Amino acid sequence: MTVPVPLWPSRRVTDRLGWRELLLAAVPLVFTLVMLVFSFAPSLQLLQQPQHSWTGFPYQSMINKLYGYLLASQDPHTSPAQLNRLYQQALASLNNPNEYSDLADIERLGDARLAHIAELFRGRTPSALRAAVAEAEQLNAQAHQQINAQRWTYVQHLSRLRMQLLITALVTGLFSTALTVRALALWRRERRARDRQARQQQDLLEMASHELRRPLQTLLLASDLMREAGTHEQRQRFLNMIEDSAAQIASRSDLEQLDTVYRLMQLSPKPTDLGALLREFSGPRLQLSVPEQPLVWRVDPGRLRQIIENLVENALKYTDGRVQLILELHDAQPQIRVEDGGPGLTDEQLERAFEARVRFQPDRPGSGMGLAVARRLAQAHGGQLQLRRLPHGGTCAHLQLGVARVDAFRSPRTTLFG
Repeated sequence: MTVPVPLWPSRRVTDRLGWRELLLAAVPLVFTLVMLVFSFAPSLQLLQQPQHSWTGFPYQSMINKLYGYLLASQDPHTSPAQLNRLYQQALASLNNPNEYSDLADIERLGDARLAHIAELFRGRTPSALRAAVAEAEQLNAQAHQQINAQRWTYVQHLSRLRMQLLITALVTGLFSTALTVRALALWRRERRARDRQARQQQDLLEMASHELRRPLQTLLLASDLMREAGTHEQRQRFLNMIEDSAAQIASRSDLEQLDTVYRLMQLSPKPTDLGALLREFSGPRLQLSVPEQPLVWRVDPGRLRQIIENLVENALKYTDGRVQLILELHDAQPQIRVEDGGPGLTDEQLERAFEARVRFQPDRPGSGMGLAVARRLAQAHGGQLQLRRLPHGGTCAHLQLGVARVDAFRSPRTTLFG
């Protein structure tokens, strides 16, 4: 089945492309039409002028008639009737100036005149007839001179037309090439934008999956332990763990606000005792060092917990020994350090550690999103998260907290999505 193609773009096409794009696409067509009209108009005007003759046939025909009568008059076998017929034919040709194109222009080119030829011919003497033939040949030569001038005019017009056509083709080709390059550039930019948006959505989903894994594990562990709880205090403790894990899951799994939660890093800061928050991470392989006095700072406790979880999990993953979690106050700003005794990182690994999906040991479980999320959250808190090698071996994750921002955080220098 043949699908008809509309000559005019539909409203959907114009809405998608925009009138500006359609007008730009029409520029080569309009330019070509204008140049063709401008190029052909002088030549068409010249060709349509009736006074311009391409050949000198009338003048040559006049000479033939005069020669015919001259030869017939000298032949004794020519009958008077035949001679009179030839005379009348030649005389009728000489008495009709309209038969000769550009006669006035041709007579200005020399001394030969059609009226003088007719006058000599009417004398009908041999000498007058020869003089008429000679002047007719001169008038024919003048006609050929006019024809050659016209031919040169046409050659000039055709040369100019050829040059204008070449220029038109060149400019139209440049226009078309420029529009094609522009269209390809717009298409590539749109494709990169779509790819970037798809990568951002994929990153958001991977970040959400990464951050949901830990509270889900805690929730499952607390529910198993609750079945074996023997006292009311133990059950209450496990219920608190379940409630806390459920709250974290709820705050990290809102699919309608993934962009706000994981890209813009919008915070809900409030005064929080940092020491009490870090004590929640106590464990058999974690050595905790916090001040005895409460250290209250304005942070988003849920987001700060995410930072510490990622740092502690990474440290425990890459070392077999104990991990130190240290909180101290330096220059009136709280600092949190997570130190491990693992093999440490090279300079290149330290530079790339915060890139999304970067994993230095693919055989170990993980998605490579933890440190990227942690740094973004640290920056949203007005702080900095850095990694450095320890003198005795191992790696130190150093978190310096600043003033948490309530609005969406955007960093032109450090971005998770590129």
